[in-house]
Amino acid sequence: MKFSTSVIVSTISRYKDGMMIKKSDRIKCVMDEATDTYTLIIDNGVMDDAGAYSVVASNEFCQISDLCHVSMESPPQFIGSLQKEVETIEGDYVSFSVMVHGDPLPAVKW
Repeated sequence: MKFSTSVIVSTISRYKDGMMIKKSDRIKCVMDEATDTYTLIIDNGVMDDAGAYSVVASNEFCQISDLCHVSMESPPQFIGSLQKEVETIEGDYVSFSVMVHGDPLPAVKW
């Protein structure tokens, strides 16, 4: 994901869900001095990256802000797995259960 903004400022702050974003190996804040463009880069996006991102820019005259909502989609994943072997007797019942996560929530078919 990449978010860019261009403005001449003395201070710029970035937030996710109201909390200041901290730089890390995955999250970078870059400033291009030639174009006065400030960019927030999030590598290898994960579900926890979904949320409300805001940028606040200020100088001696005023403060401005902007907001972007980010939603993430993920492929279906089984949490746990089916038993690999089940023994039963004739006339008894067998029950199979799976837990699955994904966004959007996947449909399960047997």
